[in-house]
Amino acid sequence: MEINMGTEPFHSRIQCQFLQPLQTPGRFRNTDVEQQICTMLQCTQNERLRRSRLTDSQTREFVSEEALIYLIRHLFRSDDPNAALDLMECLFKRCIGRIQRKVWALLPACSREDKEDCARSVLVEMTRLIQIMDASKEFWEVNFTTCLERLCSNCAHKYRRFSSHELRLEAFEEEGEGNRLEQIPDNRGLTPQQRIELREALTLLKDHERTAVLLTAEGLTQQQIAEFCGVTDKTVRNWLRSAKERLTRSFGEYH
Repeated sequence: MEINMGTEPFHSRIQCQFLQPLQTPGRFRNTDVEQQICTMLQCTQNERLRRSRLTDSQTREFVSEEALIYLIRHLFRSDDPNAALDLMECLFKRCIGRIQRKVWALLPACSREDKEDCARSVLVEMTRLIQIMDASKEFWEVNFTTCLERLCSNCAHKYRRFSSHELRLEAFEEEGEGNRLEQIPDNRGLTPQQRIELREALTLLKDHERTAVLLTAEGLTQQQIAEFCGVTDKTVRNWLRSAKERLTRSFGEYH
């Protein structure tokens, strides 16, 4: 016999004990979130999509972002990526306005195009993070808002930093290599003639090689340069190695 307890049947509440447990000791989901998950697990995919599109949190059938994250991760674990991606699209449509408002507030001096690029970066990174099944990413199932705001802040901070380096590189192109020579590592102690030779050698580098060298001089790691240029760490290592070989051939030993 089915015993009614609130808005959901008793058997739904009992099934909550079979949810995928959180891996971090002392971390718990909200009971309302668990109830939403249990109910959604019993729905057809069409019904899940219908409920996932509801945005009024006061509606009885409303499904929280935390519950949606669990369902998306559950479907990926169950080898049902198409269903997971359908729910992810609903999640994106629900939170894109929130992301834009946060990014706009964090990047007031940037152009609209730059802000939109940053907002897209947040969505891409969120997609990557919620598909990682280890304990470090399960907090998305516990407090979605905190995770999203932290991600927006991190992306905006990275964007501001990289934008600053872009401006410096533009200044380099306008001012010429000579004005940037002082920032090349281990150039102190060079004679005037050696500085002239190094400056000439820098002009022989390909654009991407010179960019890698200058960003290294700015203090960026190879991983940060890779993110800035949209390439892999290995590509940046190849650029720096090629630049060093080219400088060595033209200038002699360069460190």
